[in-house]
Amino acid sequence: MSFLQRVARRVGNDRFLKFMGFYPPYLGAGVSVTRVSKDLTVLEVEMKLAQWNRNFVGTQFGGSLYSMCDPFFMLMLMMQLGDGYVVWDKSASIEFSNRGLGR
Repeated sequence: MSFLQRVARRVGNDRFLKFMGFYPPYLGAGVSVTRVSKDLTVLEVEMKLAQWNRNFVGTQFGGSLYSMCDPFFMLMLMMQLGDGYVVWDKSASIEFSNRGLGR
């Protein structure tokens, strides 16, 4: 069991996911975890539009938008399944439905 898994077990999985907002790349991008359900089926994140996550045309950088969801599907599934399973995220894709304006 890794150090982070031990921390998650100690503080509770839902609280651990909420604390992900303090992960340095998220702090830098302005990403915050706003809601985590106790049963780990719902997680909401937001990123306010700022100078450091704005691209050339004034909307949110696509990489920052993608990073908002990247780790959470794997973490939520790992925490729901427990120690008897290994979860790997092998691929992903994203289709932006609108420009990122931080709302």
